[in-house]
Amino acid sequence: MTGTFRTALRGGLFPITALAFSALVLCALPQAGQAGPIDNACMSSGQRQANARVCSCLQAVANQTLGRGDQKLAAKLMMKPEMIDDLRQSPSGDQRAFWSRYTIFGTAAQNSCS
Repeated sequence: MTGTFRTALRGGLFPITALAFSALVLCALPQAGQAGPIDNACMSSGQRQANARVCSCLQAVANQTLGRGDQKLAAKLMMKPEMIDDLRQSPSGDQRAFWSRYTIFGTAAQNSCS
């Protein structure tokens, strides 16, 4: 044990630091029972392969790769797949940028959730 670490333990700093770190980690994690837009859309999609494990995995990947607004739009695409071609072919720069992010999400989800 290093001197600084032992001093921190004796001085009582370590428990406070550990507590603060634990609180930070817990705040960053989604709370149990709180599904995100991707998870909700996946479970509601009626797809044969949609189950709690896969849908939770998709939501976890979305949390890492998409912002909240992108997640809402991606969820809408899951519920209304007929929108995909219009969005993908849109001349809008915002929609092209979304499509690029959505493609990254799709690749990451395929690698993580298959």
